[in-house]
Amino acid sequence: MGPSAAQQGASAGAATGGSFVVGAVKAGGIAAASSTAMQIAGTGSLDFGQLVKTTLSGALTGGLVQGLGIAQNLGSASVSTRVMAMTAQATVQGANQEVMGGRFRDGFTSGMASGLAAEITQALGKMAAQSSCTGSTARP
Repeated sequence: MGPSAAQQGASAGAATGGSFVVGAVKAGGIAAASSTAMQIAGTGSLDFGQLVKTTLSGALTGGLVQGLGIAQNLGSASVSTRVMAMTAQATVQGANQEVMGGRFRDGFTSGMASGLAAEITQALGKMAAQSSCTGSTARP
């Protein structure tokens, strides 16, 4: 006899919670390192309050993107699935921006721009790989 629906639900909840934590830790760490580097490079000093705010924002966004399964769909072969995932990620970023005292529009726009940049980078990488495999070069 297989596991009960309650056991399956608890297992799925634990997996989602684990994904949230992993995503939050990764993104929070990246946000903290980026904020520290940018502050020191830009001003020569470190604003601890800004560092905490940036780290929490990154952790929340990363946790939600991982926990809700958005990250899995960003690598989908289907263009429409990737666009929906980018829009979902941008919505999470916009909501996070609003919670942190900013404007939803700014977070959403930033999220969509980074998603589109990732798509373009991925497409260019595929084109370069195909070009190097066939030995051809692009000419004007």
